[in-house]
Amino acid sequence: MKKYSTAKKIGYGTIAVIFFIFLVEAIASIAEYQIDGKYALATIGLFKGAEKTVHDQKVKKRNYEHEESVRKDSSQKTNQQISDENADANRLVYEPWLEYRNADFAGQFVNVKGLNRLTQPSKAGSTDRPDAVTIFFFGGSTMYGFNVADNETIPSFFTELYQQQFPNERPIKVFNYGIPYYYSYQELLLLTNLLYKGNQPSLVIFLDGLNDCLQANSSVNRQPYYTSAFEQLFLNNDKDTHFNDSSVIMYAPPASTDIPGFSERIVVNLLENFSSIKKISSAFNTKPFFFIQPVPYYHYPNRAKDPICIKNDLPQFNYVYPALQQKSKEANDMFFLGDMLQNEKDYPFIDNIHYSPMMNKKIAQSIADKVFDKIIHFSKN
Repeated sequence: MKKYSTAKKIGYGTIAVIFFIFLVEAIASIAEYQIDGKYALATIGLFKGAEKTVHDQKVKKRNYEHEESVRKDSSQKTNQQISDENADANRLVYEPWLEYRNADFAGQFVNVKGLNRLTQPSKAGSTDRPDAVTIFFFGGSTMYGFNVADNETIPSFFTELYQQQFPNERPIKVFNYGIPYYYSYQELLLLTNLLYKGNQPSLVIFLDGLNDCLQANSSVNRQPYYTSAFEQLFLNNDKDTHFNDSSVIMYAPPASTDIPGFSERIVVNLLENFSSIKKISSAFNTKPFFFIQPVPYYHYPNRAKDPICIKNDLPQFNYVYPALQQKSKEANDMFFLGDMLQNEKDYPFIDNIHYSPMMNKKIAQSIADKVFDKIIHFSKN
């Protein structure tokens, strides 16, 4: 047998390793073919893809567990289908003037058409009657009902409660215009757009607070969530079709930010948005009501023991929410629900920040307590 020197062994070994790397890269290029790929080496792209698949499976499994925790009376198959449909429906498309909306989706438990998430039931009583009241609900993903079924959203429970409590009163027709990432300023634009297109409700109900504080830079600068992505798209439309998803910049204010002053700006902008909503509503003989929603970041003593919701703190909530609570005491159309979690021991959340069906029903009841009487005595004159 021919013997090789140590140097030759190292040299041949190096060549073998290099050949193996090229072989793997060639195979990876076939599996991960990209005309305009994100990575210089297909091997990296393949590895990243595998890493994403593992992560997605972990998220999927965790979502299944959460669904089963908050919906114990449903079968495992039903819970998993609700979770899967919400994941499949979690897609946005361009919408003129508003920047984006939910993509249309038709499923057994999740249905979206245009700007509207299906409310089930969507009406109480015969809406052909001349005294019927049309109600629009606005908000972000919590109003939309992320990770719950059509019949478990706040507008759906609201309609159901009205039907139960006032079966013989004037009928109502309900629409859910909650859209993920929307906050009070975008809701103002959405309402204006709907009104100008001839969609005239009798009452409009807003649930806000989370996105105005969470997407703090969005709120302060009055920009939609995907502003940075659209800016890149227009700047690079003749060069590169790829852009960085820098939507994260809408969240945390810069490290040097004066949090009390920054929080005050959030409050001022939100209240100005409410004021503008009142003005446009008045012009169309529509009555608005504003509700400041409960959030895991504020007055939730059981948060540490809650196995589902987010645990990190955001300081702006401790400035914004007390100010909004005080403003609510001074108004007759603004109501503070930010303390609803004070004594909550059950599962109010279905994921980090979105409400469980149980919590959606409680919020719907709180809204109903303030609005039902206004519906019955609403005058279109």
